[in-house]
Amino acid sequence: MRETGDHSAFLLMAAELGFRAIPREAIPDHPDTREEMLDDNNMLTKFHAAVRNGESLMVVQAKAAATHKDIDETVEQYRRELAKQEIQK
Repeated sequence: MRETGDHSAFLLMAAELGFRAIPREAIPDHPDTREEMLDDNNMLTKFHAAVRNGESLMVVQAKAAATHKDIDETVEQYRRELAKQEIQK
């Protein structure tokens, strides 16, 4: 997992045990909260599609984890933007 950067197996294992593993820090992949929110919407749509299409529980759990990750990125980007606004005051 360290070599590839793919933590999906760990996330699925945690989910199977009834836990949700989240990174200590979310790293936004867009410079703007609005763009981060668009990612959230896309991920949520994919999660809902997996549920509607009757995908396996593991697939649905992976989509849910990815959605949580994207939302965490949005929250972090929003925090950064608020911090910038405070500095500018």
